[in-house]
This record gives sequence, structure tokens and C-alpha cells, in this order.
Amino acid sequence: MEIPVIAEVRGVAAAAGCQLVATCDVVVASDTSKFVVPGQKVGLFCSTPGIPLARAVPHKIALDMLLTGEPIDAQTGIIGFEEVESRFPEQFISAALRCGLVSRIVPEKDVKFEALKVAEQIGQHSRAVTALGKKFFYSQTELGINDAYRSVVGLFPEASRRKTVFSLIF
Repeated sequence: MEIPVIAEVRGVAAAAGCQLVATCDVVVASDTSKFVVPGQKVGLFCSTPGIPLARAVPHKIALDMLLTGEPIDAQTGIIGFEEVESRFPEQFISAALRCGLVSRIVPEKDVKFEALKVAEQIGQHSRAVTALGKKFFYSQTELGINDAYRSVVGLFPEASRRKTVFSLIF
């Protein structure tokens, strides 16, 4: 898809909902949101949601979520927060934000406003450049660092621009 996919999350994003969150480009979540892949709790492994989850968050976080079926709490950032609520300070950094499952966290009443603000910010830029940038970003993430830099040259069709970009990079 050319245009960025922006998700709004309120409440619980479970299983395929968490999968959808992990595949989005930008995620705005309420401060009360939770993210969970609960298959283990009913004797199933959430293998399909695990595919994008493994690419969106560090493997240890993804496996913790997949293997325990416990949620990540967006506000506190603690897996299984209800059981340990009194032991952590208010300023605890959100695990969902820190591990990359969501892009930003706002109060629940502001989720729609913030998602629209992000969409408007992105919409102010050239659609062609945005599409090209998104395609490049995802294609280069699997490349080694040198190949990723070399792939920038292919973004510019005109030989003169390729030469200029190549000279700036190398």
C-alpha cells in the first residue's frame, strides 16, 4: 500500500487486532489500551499474529507476549500489570511504546485528534515521495548496512541524480 496506514487503538487489541497494530506504519494508542496475543491461554499459539509482531517488537517481548498470553499495558508498560500495579512508579516508560508496538500514547479522549493530526502532517507532503519513502524504508530493513545505502541510488531514475546521490553517500 502506497499511503501510510495509521491505526487508532482504544481498549484491547487482541490476537488479530494486535497483529493489525503490528503491521501499521503509525499507531496512536489511548493510555488505557492493552495489546495481547492470548492464544496460549486457550491452548493455541497465535502464529499468524506472531509474524508481524516479531518484526515490530524485540523478539524477547514478542515471545513473552506469545508464550504467556499476558497483555502489554500501554500506560504502564508492564506485561500482566494488574498483578504488580503497586510496585512500579507512575513515570514507568510504556513497553508498548518503548518496544515499537505503538508510535505514541495519548489520553483516551485525544486518540482520534492525534491520529488525524498525524494523518494531516503526513498528508502535507508529496504522496509520491511518501509512497516511495515507505517502500524504501521497508525494503531496506532486511538489507545489510552497505546494501541499504547503495539501494538509495536506485530511488532516483535520472542518471545525473544517481551520480550526485552516489557521490554524497560514498
